[in-house]
Amino acid sequence: MGDCASHDENGLQKVYPSPKPFGTVTYYSGSGDDLTLGIGKGQRISAKVLATDTEKTIDLLFNEDIYIKGGLIQCVNAPFGATFDFHIYHKTYMVEVATYARCVPLYGTQVIYLSSDDRALLTQDLFVRCSIHNSDNNTYPEHDPASEFRFSGSIEMYRTTTYNG
Repeated sequence: MGDCASHDENGLQKVYPSPKPFGTVTYYSGSGDDLTLGIGKGQRISAKVLATDTEKTIDLLFNEDIYIKGGLIQCVNAPFGATFDFHIYHKTYMVEVATYARCVPLYGTQVIYLSSDDRALLTQDLFVRCSIHNSDNNTYPEHDPASEFRFSGSIEMYRTTTYNG
C-alpha cells in the first residue's frame, strides 16, 4: 500500500498543488548572487535611507534561473508616504519587463509579507530592482516630511542549487 505519509487510509496517493517546480529547492535570501563569488554573496536587500534621499535602488542578480515565490520586507521608522517597488529588468537592454510589487506603503516599524500562489521565472538575463522611495510631502502634502529610515528584506525562491562554492 505504501507509507502513510504519501497515502491516505484507503491506500490512495495524497496529491496537493504546489508552485514548486520539480528539481528545485526552496531558498530564502536577503541578497542576490555575485556572478563570481557565488550564491547569496551579491548585493543585499538592505538600505539606510537618509532624509535627503528621494530614492535608493538595490539590484539583485542571480547566477542561475530562479523562480520567485514571495518575500519579506521590514522597515524601521519609515515616514508616512514612503513606499517600495520590485521591478524585473532586462540586463542587456536595461528596460523594465515586469512589475512584482508597486507603491507598497511603508510606515513606522513593520514587517510586510509578500506571497503568491504562483511563481515567476527569472532567467539569467533578468534581474530584480528594488526601489525604496522616501516620503514626498511637497507633492503630497498629506505625507510626512522625508526622514531617515532603514529597510531590509528577503526573497523566497525556488532554485536548482544552494551550493555556495
